[in-house]
Amino acid sequence: MIDKLKKAVIFLGVFVLGVALGAGGEKLLTKKEEENVFFRQRQSEYQFINPLLDFTPLEETSRGDLVFLRKKLAELINTATKSNKASQVAIYFQELNSGAWIGLGEREKFAPASLLKVPLMIAYLKIAEEDPDYLYQEIEYQPQEAFSQNILPEKQLVAGQSYSIGNLIRRMIVYSDNQALEILADKIEKDKWAEVYADLGLKVPADEAEENFITVKDYAALFRILYNASYLSREMSEKALKLLSEVVYKEGLVGGLPEGIKVAHKFGERGYEESGVKQFHDCGIIYYPDKPYLLCVMTRGDDFNALQGMVRQVSQTVYQTVSLNN
Repeated sequence: MIDKLKKAVIFLGVFVLGVALGAGGEKLLTKKEEENVFFRQRQSEYQFINPLLDFTPLEETSRGDLVFLRKKLAELINTATKSNKASQVAIYFQELNSGAWIGLGEREKFAPASLLKVPLMIAYLKIAEEDPDYLYQEIEYQPQEAFSQNILPEKQLVAGQSYSIGNLIRRMIVYSDNQALEILADKIEKDKWAEVYADLGLKVPADEAEENFITVKDYAALFRILYNASYLSREMSEKALKLLSEVVYKEGLVGGLPEGIKVAHKFGERGYEESGVKQFHDCGIIYYPDKPYLLCVMTRGDDFNALQGMVRQVSQTVYQTVSLNN
């Protein structure tokens, strides 16, 4: 049986109410600075993060090129729903250098599924900041009940073999291994776990049966927190995004991009036998040269392949539009 702690981890709703301030500390803002919204401190020694003081605009951006992109994505969604490739699609796009963003259905709620492996990773890395040896502790693996997966991990844990916490985190993220998730959910100290999630403004659903409780906009904030290094240290934020850049699954966001473009992302999928309804999501950072952007797509329908194809189309459309304006 899955105990209460594991249920809380697996069903935890990510409602990010705000982003912690960057490592540089608070700063008094002039009127002109407030209008500029973002102040970036470039850190050339890092590959995946770019620390800054983060003030995300509350309103969608009305800039011409983004209005054009929004129109193209709306047409794509309309075509998909009319052809029954998807019953619902939600999209959140944000330029990480400027903060400009657009959304379609960005407040629609979905079941996060494996997307919740990212905040659990963040919790473990936060603990490791205080105790660097923590990630080297080993746990013997014994098979246990875990949520079923449509997209199976490429590498399987071996019964009776011991794995370090760091190794399990890697398997949970890179291979989206639900068995690794179960072990880590059992291992984490309840008070530490609660402290980290409270720091991030995360909220448990009203009851354990509640599944559709996450939005693309709320979830995307976790990637911005990592990119800005505004909660974890710069080293741990870099480590987290490096792991996310090594995710082996390539059929969603990555499938719509040219070969060689770095992507730090996490996918999630959920199927319901009784209703036949399926959900597929993919969210992450696309490291377009000198203009990285955040893209999160959540879908609902009755065919996993069609939903994955929809995410690829969205990713391709966004990349092509970004390329036209650079």
